[in-house]
Amino acid sequence: MTSLRQERLEVLQLTFTQASEIPSWVLSLRGLHELHLSGRLGMLQRIPGELCEVAGSLVRLEIQNEGTRLLVLMGLKRMRLPSALLALTNLQVLDLQHNNLRTLEELLSLAHLRRLSCLRLAYNRVLVLPASVGVLRGLELLDLSNNQLQSIPPALFTLRRLRRLLLAGNLLEELPAEVKALQLLTELDLSGNRLERLPTELFNCCLELRTLNMSHNSLSFLPREIAALSQLCRLDLRKGTNKTDQNQS
Repeated sequence: MTSLRQERLEVLQLTFTQASEIPSWVLSLRGLHELHLSGRLGMLQRIPGELCEVAGSLVRLEIQNEGTRLLVLMGLKRMRLPSALLALTNLQVLDLQHNNLRTLEELLSLAHLRRLSCLRLAYNRVLVLPASVGVLRGLELLDLSNNQLQSIPPALFTLRRLRRLLLAGNLLEELPAEVKALQLLTELDLSGNRLERLPTELFNCCLELRTLNMSHNSLSFLPREIAALSQLCRLDLRKGTNKTDQNQS
């Protein structure tokens, strides 16, 4: 059984209420590739340090805290020993959706995760995306849907490898012209915001776009330059009540 755990088990899904409930045999899973933790983890304020034992093999980590605030990205600088997060050198996917996160100031601590290509932070309560997002140079997918962002920092547009940028359900009133730097984008979701226009630079420079979702915004027209998007195969311009309008009613 030990041999099976150590050599064959690649995906593990656990539901628990306290970090102390992680069974000791988890530490023997040297071949573990994916770890999914879920539950009402009221006492879990960081990624459990015990995971350092298996961190080297993980490529996907998902924590679903069922709305209870998870302070995973806070306080890392105050810890004497490197957190489990800092040991995840092979991590490619980090999923922290539905965790009531309000701040992302510790994104800088993820800079060493050079293989991180997918970061999912949807369904939190993030107000501001810090400039430190610019250290995540390997990201190909960034999901910040359904937060409370009012603006996008210039640093986001230094992530030149981004292929999918998901910003639906925020409070954005403007898409900066700097979006032109994201020339590998294939999907851009800005649905459910407060946008009244799109910069022409999006159409002149992001020529790989295949999916553009602008539904439930306040657009009155599209620039004629949209014709330059020869790869575009899905365009959503539906109108209706967006999330922000609903919140105000």
